[in-house]
Amino acid sequence: MNQTVGQLLEKGMQLHTAGQFQDAEIIYRKVLEIVPDQPDAIHFIGVLAFNVGKFDIAVDYISKAIEFMPENAACYNNLGNVYQQQGKFKEAIPNYEKTLDLDPNHFKAHNNLGVAYIRTGDCETAQLHCEKALSINPNYAGAYNNLGECHSNLGDYKTSLKHYEAAINLEPNLVDAHWNRSLSLLVQGQLPEGFAEYKWRWKRPNVIKRQIDPATLWDGGPLNGKNLLVFEEQGVGDVFQFIRYLPMLKQTGANVIFEASPGLIRLLSSLDYIDKLWVRNTRQDTYNIDRFDKQCALLDLPSMFRTEIMTIPSDVPYLNADPGLKKSWARRFQDSDALKIGIVWAGNSAHHNDFNRSCRLSFFGSLSKLEGVELYSIQKEKYEKWTDMDPSSIGIKDFTQDLHDFSDTAAFISHMDLIISVDTAVVHLAGAMAKNVWVLLPFNPDWRWLLNRSDCPWYPTMTLFRQDKPGDWPGVFTAVEKKLQEKTRQTPNE
Repeated sequence: MNQTVGQLLEKGMQLHTAGQFQDAEIIYRKVLEIVPDQPDAIHFIGVLAFNVGKFDIAVDYISKAIEFMPENAACYNNLGNVYQQQGKFKEAIPNYEKTLDLDPNHFKAHNNLGVAYIRTGDCETAQLHCEKALSINPNYAGAYNNLGECHSNLGDYKTSLKHYEAAINLEPNLVDAHWNRSLSLLVQGQLPEGFAEYKWRWKRPNVIKRQIDPATLWDGGPLNGKNLLVFEEQGVGDVFQFIRYLPMLKQTGANVIFEASPGLIRLLSSLDYIDKLWVRNTRQDTYNIDRFDKQCALLDLPSMFRTEIMTIPSDVPYLNADPGLKKSWARRFQDSDALKIGIVWAGNSAHHNDFNRSCRLSFFGSLSKLEGVELYSIQKEKYEKWTDMDPSSIGIKDFTQDLHDFSDTAAFISHMDLIISVDTAVVHLAGAMAKNVWVLLPFNPDWRWLLNRSDCPWYPTMTLFRQDKPGDWPGVFTAVEKKLQEKTRQTPNE
């Protein structure tokens, strides 16, 4: 018995909804064999391509479907979703707006538009769309979560926390809401509760998950004589910040095995609180369990040690430059009374918060004009978006071509009197080395910098300079310049 196109489409949608993508595609393509320009089948193949991460194909198919169905709101919303997933938020926005032109009560499009505006830094507009989504559908957990993110970005963390909790009440397993709740708790200094919630990071879709035998997970019990594998996760800055917990593990009697990326091995190889150092292999997500007794993720250690603000292990230095490398690097720096300042103006361009935490190099121009100051670049990658002028044009000295790994970076930093940097791994390395560090922070900072303070309980030698309002880098640099003028009137190494 031959099935009609309508029946085939219904069957394909059932398979699609059940996650049987290959079988659904077979059905959709069968429809196209019958009716080559059947717009729904074209649209659904595009959505399937989006579901499996084939974004360019998704754009082609959904755009073609729009040619046949220019009044179909769902097509525009789905095309916006594709662009949003690619990080092309400016392309996503007009598609969501077109969706709402066609269907003003499309609550998902309002929510999606809210997300796009959050990612482009317009949180006030984002807030309006998230609230509109909730006015249409008061039980929309995702909109509560995104509304919470709006309030976090606008500096209202108490309100954001209420929205995350509302989202969780509606959908207890909403991973993003738990993740955002953890960040909101941590930035407000509620570390024990925040770190407990922080474990939801493992359920996030883009987090690399390891195949771990639950029997080998360290539960905080005695470690006398046991081999404990602590593995690196997230960014290099996190390694520099949280490796401070390894000496505490040694004090419990553990034999500490630490797994780290290749670029860290030379720097960490001489540490007496690491018994064995393993090179991280991204193609291998587990080890034979006969090589260790227990294992633990590095960023679970603050929770295991029940860390609170007053109990943060803050003895520095716990990282040092190799003496031989330090001597080798010395020849690059001229002997003068000037204050040697290492600067970094941009972090990893692939970071989701890059637009917020990086700044333009030209902001450092006023600092370069100060008498008694020498600026040295520690900016390895000269991202075009942020490097808006030639560093040498304002007298910045640049030896970054000789930075081969973080052992070189540590040797470089050891010769500086001061580090001035946006929020990158360099500030964590310098702080761990007990160097003077001035950190330039956006209005909505990463959780580890807490709120409303210029000092940092993680690093005693660090000073924080914060934006008073979103995007206010000029205000930050005015404060830095004033502080630097005061410092240059003192002895450079004071």
